[in-house]
Amino acid sequence: MPTTSWTETLYRLCQLVLALSWGILAASVLHLAEHMGWSVSTTRSRLMGIWFRHVAKALSLQVEVIGQPHQISRMVVANHISWLDIVVLGSCVEGRFLAKQEVRSWPMLGWLAGQAGTLFIDRQSNSSLSKMVTAVADEIACGRRVLLFPEGTTSVGEQVMPFHSGLFEAAKSTQSSIQPAALEYFCKDGRRDLKVAPFVGKDEFSTHLWRLLRGRGLRVRLSLLTAIPTKNSHRRELATIANQRIAGIIRSNVILARTPTGKQRGFVGRA
Repeated sequence: MPTTSWTETLYRLCQLVLALSWGILAASVLHLAEHMGWSVSTTRSRLMGIWFRHVAKALSLQVEVIGQPHQISRMVVANHISWLDIVVLGSCVEGRFLAKQEVRSWPMLGWLAGQAGTLFIDRQSNSSLSKMVTAVADEIACGRRVLLFPEGTTSVGEQVMPFHSGLFEAAKSTQSSIQPAALEYFCKDGRRDLKVAPFVGKDEFSTHLWRLLRGRGLRVRLSLLTAIPTKNSHRRELATIANQRIAGIIRSNVILARTPTGKQRGFVGRA
């Protein structure tokens, strides 16, 4: 894997520490304000968007956005490659994330995620899923957007795994449309990245973070696709449609990015 200079690595690390410090300060102020009975949901979403953009810059992520957040859709579903997906999606779309319970125990980041309003779910518990569907539906009914990764795990990003359909019931029950979002990572030279961004298997957070800091930076494409109406559709059907739309973008870009000799051209394809 090509690496950057130690000077650049140290600079990125300092930027990341500053971004984390800013995030901790902002989260602490919001926590205090909430404890005093103030409504901070809108302020929290905006501040977290700013914070995510600082983190993306510190990690040398160049984000290209195709499309716009659908103003009426209150559920955004995306494919899942890495914890970086949260940084990228959160920097471009305001909303509350849904994350697996294990994230809460991550040093520092787990606390920050909680203060950012993340909804945590135990995927092994049916009762937890039922409660989460209700919680997500309540968020949507209040006009707030929820961002989630229905694959339930990560992959290297060449294909999209089947979506768990349970949480799609929250959008269906509130008749909110669902906006699919496709995430793709590329090296600086335009080749699809399969080694740096993916957080898969037995990857440890500290090792993965160091890999990012030592790398030459990444380009990220976030494609915000056409919203899917939920009326008269079963949740499994909605999950399948969203999955197919995201997979179609990634599949077409994989095919189009290759010349007849198999070499990759770089950024091609469109949402």
